[in-house]
Amino acid sequence: MPGPTGRSAKPSCPFCGAPVPRPQFFSLQGGEYHKAACSCKAFIGYDAVGTHLGAALWETLVAACGGDEERALSLEEKDYEVRYMDGYHPEHHRIKPGSSRPGSGAAAFVFIRLSGDLP
Repeated sequence: MPGPTGRSAKPSCPFCGAPVPRPQFFSLQGGEYHKAACSCKAFIGYDAVGTHLGAALWETLVAACGGDEERALSLEEKDYEVRYMDGYHPEHHRIKPGSSRPGSGAAAFVFIRLSGDLP
């Protein structure tokens, strides 16, 4: 998240504040995505272009379900929390405020954490 002065900051998990690792990419459906896990059990997805968040959300939800697409489809909104972080610039590994406007070249993260009562 951007710092209090509006300057760029290293990305951190919106659930616990832990640092987010630099994305490692894989390609899917015309976009580049990233999956990782945070120590707070949030799953982190990444959209390199910031315009394929739906696909990144789906891939991250499936990852949170251990790769089980049927389980991911069976979940309801009450079963997980989603947070987004846009304005990411991979060359600097920073979140830059105001850089999420179209054409800015900013990427985005999606964070998913399953409800505590799910196995």
